[in-house]
Amino acid sequence: MEFSVVKYSEIDPFIPEVTVERDDKLRCFTFVGDKIGYFYHVSYNRCDTPSKILGWCDHLKRKTWFDTYLLDSFIQLAFERIGVRKEYP
Repeated sequence: MEFSVVKYSEIDPFIPEVTVERDDKLRCFTFVGDKIGYFYHVSYNRCDTPSKILGWCDHLKRKTWFDTYLLDSFIQLAFERIGVRKEYP
């Protein structure tokens, strides 16, 4: 049996492929929409504690472009930035 990975954007062109990056120059996390060319910024000083990061996760999950992959990526980047190690059960 053979499997292949398919991106959402290949199935439905209206669902953007989005990534999150650390932007130390702007001092923020930047969510970048691959297909539609928008940016969404979260300032470092607004997510500098685990509690604030959790609050942002709660806020971001309501965005139509936000998914579980972005949730994990954002938490990993944000925790790394403040020196918190993400532990798995």
